[in-house]
Amino acid sequence: MNPAKFLKKHRILSQSLFLAYMALIFLASSVPAKSLGGGLSSQAPILHFFEYSILGFLAYPVLGSRYPAFYSVLFASLYGVSDEVHQLFVPGREFDVLDIFYDFIGSLFGVYLSRWWIRR
Repeated sequence: MNPAKFLKKHRILSQSLFLAYMALIFLASSVPAKSLGGGLSSQAPILHFFEYSILGFLAYPVLGSRYPAFYSVLFASLYGVSDEVHQLFVPGREFDVLDIFYDFIGSLFGVYLSRWWIRR
């Protein structure tokens, strides 16, 4: 297969996965707290870390620029902030600064893994 065609398909796949995952995060944070039950609040830091690790991992190959790691972490972290603001409008959900911290740490980890995997 022609390498240019392969890269084009790969880029489209990367972008599609990235956008689909962002939509999944939005949909998951649209679920009212009543529907989730009470057991998830103790696991929220772990869930936020892994959720945004995946977003950071997917963002790194898509947000190609002069500083892709920086912009990928920045984008994923700001998306985490927007997710917390979105939850203000969902019944029973709330804005939590600690969730934003775990989103940031998770995105750092995901970008690191993606960068390592691509360079490997």
